[in-house]
Amino acid sequence: MAISGTDLDFRILREDWNVYELSDGTTLKVRFVLLKIIRTKAFNPDGEPVYGFASQNFLAPRSPKEIMAPPTNPPPTKEQVDSSNMVEVDFKVKEEGWNEYQVEDGTKARMKLVVTKVERSDFYDQMGYPFYRVASHAASSFSTPSALKRDQQKAR
Repeated sequence: MAISGTDLDFRILREDWNVYELSDGTTLKVRFVLLKIIRTKAFNPDGEPVYGFASQNFLAPRSPKEIMAPPTNPPPTKEQVDSSNMVEVDFKVKEEGWNEYQVEDGTKARMKLVVTKVERSDFYDQMGYPFYRVASHAASSFSTPSALKRDQQKAR
C-alpha cells in the first residue's frame, strides 16, 4: 500500500556507516540511506504528525582472503542470491549510530538501522568478496515544530 501525504525535501545532517564484526572474520559496513520522507495526514496520540519514509541499505564487506573466491561470472541476480545456499553468520556491533536529517517543514528526523540477522551466500562479487544478505529494520524519531502539532483540545 502506498503512503500518501506531503512529499518533503530534506537535508542530511549525519549519515554514517554502521560497522559489524562477523564471525567469519569479515568487517561489514552497512549504510542506511534515506531516499524520501512524507508527512501523512495522520497524527499520533500526542498530536504530532506521522511520517513515512523510503530508504535503501548499502553493504560494503571486507573479508579475510581465506573466504574470498573468484568473482561469480556472470554476476548473480538478486533472485539467485536470495535462493542460494545462505549460511547465517553471527555478528557483533562495532558501530551503530543515529542518522539525522533536517526536513523542510522544520522537523528533525533521526533514523537508526538495526541489524537483526546476517547471512552469507555462495556467490562472490567482482572483487571476490562473498555476497551477504542483511535483515534489518529502521528505528525512527521525529522532533516536530509545535506549529505542525494538532491541538489536542480541538481534536476532542
